[in-house]
Amino acid sequence: MKKLYSKKLGGEAFALDAAQLDTLKKAGYTVPSPEEVIADAAAVKIEPPEGKRAYVVFDFKTGAFKVRTRTQTLAESEVGGFVGEVVSAAILCGFVERADMDNPKADAPATQTTASPLVNMLRDAFLRAANNKTAPAADKPTEAADTPEVVE
Repeated sequence: MKKLYSKKLGGEAFALDAAQLDTLKKAGYTVPSPEEVIADAAAVKIEPPEGKRAYVVFDFKTGAFKVRTRTQTLAESEVGGFVGEVVSAAILCGFVERADMDNPKADAPATQTTASPLVNMLRDAFLRAANNKTAPAADKPTEAADTPEVVE
């Protein structure tokens, strides 16, 4: 992603890389050619596939990808499909961001860090539940086999 001059905006705007355009095209979006992007970055329109309720949009001023949804009323049976479309659009957003060759890839941290110990506790609880392992109860003392029995 590079900054180019846009006649439409009267200033600089972010332009998509050819790899990013290709990723969107493979997902069914109507995208311009790289030459059209170079001609005027902000005049380019990226059209989502017909009938999509959640889709990826690009903010040419900030260079950020976002997920946009169409306003509609959903029946109870449609909620799961809509959530699936939102998740799919968010995943595509991540793929398009990673396709940018100019954006340096950060190395994955060796240890998982979070802002809150509560988040760590909840993550561990979810992982234990997924693995069907129960955590030892804090209020129940555990009996050790080598503890001698006291008789009075």
